[in-house]
Amino acid sequence: MALPYQPHSEPSKEAAAAAEPTAKIWRDRVLAFIRSRGEAGAIDDEVLAEFEAAGVTASTTRPRRIDLVNAKLVKDSGGVRKTRSDRNATVWVSAEVVVEVAAEEEEEEEEEEEVTAGPPQVQQSLFET
Repeated sequence: MALPYQPHSEPSKEAAAAAEPTAKIWRDRVLAFIRSRGEAGAIDDEVLAEFEAAGVTASTTRPRRIDLVNAKLVKDSGGVRKTRSDRNATVWVSAEVVVEVAAEEEEEEEEEEEVTAGPPQVQQSLFET
C-alpha cells in the first residue's frame, strides 16, 4: 500500500517513501491499542500518548489510524472526549466493537418486543375441523 503524499511537495513524497517500511507495523500497533480499549475506544490523543515514550509523534499515529478508517477496521463511535489540550475529539472504536454493540442492541430490542407483545397468539390449525 503506497502511502499518500502531496504531489506538489517533494518533501512530502520523500516522507511517504521513508514511512512506508514501518507503516504496517504502526497500523497493527494502533489497531491493537484501539481494540484493547473495547467499547471505550480511543481518541487520537490517547493513541499518541500510548506511544509517545517510544519517540513517536502524531505524524506517525494519526495517518495510520486514518489508514485503518479507510480500510474499515476502525470507525467513528459517535462519541467525543477531551484531548489533553481540552478540545473535543472523535472517539474511534474497532469495527468489531461496532458490530458487537449493534448485535447486542438488536437482541435487546427483540427481547423488549417479546415482553411488550405479550404471549404468542395461538392460531387455529388448518387441519382442525
